Amino acid sequence: MQMIDNVMSMSVKRKVHLSVGVMALVLGIYGVYDEYFNVIDFLKGASPLIFIAVGVVALIAGLTKKIN
Repeated sequence: MQMIDNVMSMSVKRKVHLSVGVMALVLGIYGVYDEYFNVIDFLKGASPLIFIAVGVVALIAGLTKKIN
C-alpha cells in the first residue's frame, strides 16, 4: 500500500519517466526473447568496439590518477 501511495504522490514528470522506463524494459526483454539470434550477432559485432572503448577509458583513468 505504501508503494502505491509513493507512486501517487510523485510528480507527473516522474510518473512519465517511470512509465517509459517500464515499457522500454518490457519491450527490451521481449526483443531479446523474440530476436535472440539477432541480438547475439549484434553483441558479437559490437563487443570489439566496446572493449576498445572500455580499454581507452581505463588507460586514460590509469594515466591521470594522482599518486600520493
